[in-house]
Formats: sequence, C-alpha cells, structure tokens
Amino acid sequence: MKCRLEFKPRKGFDMTVKHLEKISGSEAEWGVYSENGIHEESGLKYTELMAIHELRDDEWKRPVFKITANNNRFVSGYKKLLASGLETYITRSASGTFSNVDKVLKPVAELGRKNADKVFGSKYWLKKNTKETIKRKGHSKPLVEFGDLRKIVRDKVIKKG
Repeated sequence: MKCRLEFKPRKGFDMTVKHLEKISGSEAEWGVYSENGIHEESGLKYTELMAIHELRDDEWKRPVFKITANNNRFVSGYKKLLASGLETYITRSASGTFSNVDKVLKPVAELGRKNADKVFGSKYWLKKNTKETIKRKGHSKPLVEFGDLRKIVRDKVIKKG
C-alpha cells in the first residue's frame, strides 16, 4: 500500500504565495528619526538624545523603545494585530483582490508609537526622577519636561521585497 501526496497548484494559492513573497522583509517601525531635528535645550539631535536614554549604562537608563519592542505586555498586542492583518492579506490575495502591506503593518507601527507614548512619563516603566529634577521640572514624570520628546515619536512602514 502506498500513500502519495500531490500538490496541485491553484490560482488563488499561487497568487497568495506571490503576494507574500512581495511583502517579505517589510517592517513596522516606531521611533525618533533624523528628520525630527534638534532638541533646543540640549542642542543634540533628537536621535542622539533618545540614543543616550536608550543605551546609557547607569541607573538613569530610560529605554522607551526597548521596552515597547520587547516587553510581553506590548508584544502580545503586536502579534494579534499582525495575525489579523496577515489573515486579511492572505484572504484577499487568494481571491485576487489586491492588498497592500501597509494594511498589515501600519496598525502594528501605530500601536508601537502609542505604547511608546504610554511609557514616556510612566513611573511604572521608567525610573523616577530625583528630587532635584522634580523641583526643577515642577513634576515627577520621567522623560517629560515640555512633552517635545513624546511628540516627535513617529511610526512608519518600510516596504521591502
């Protein structure tokens, strides 16, 4: 007795594979980009200032983007959006309806930006300010003085393939 599997290509399946290959390597991003300019108070580019907060190796490290990219509380939301978006993308590709990678990844990028916004100023996620900093700022929200760092966080989709 033999059991043989045969693959019979179908138009919808072939289209789906073609569309998936087309979007392979595309990415959802959120962060601070070079076009954001200069932070007036420090004189640093916003990208440099955020890199200092993300990468410093002391007790005042404030890795907003690392937290939003790696913490399970946030990652589960990205996975759900991505699964839903891919399901729609595959269904539309199989039926011959064109679907755009932006519809898959843009909601993930937007959620990343919104999550970063939640981390800014959060005493739960970030180390509390010193008494001196609180006195100078007039509040205790970490990484928030005038809100300019929080306002420049952007999201985008990088298309590849």
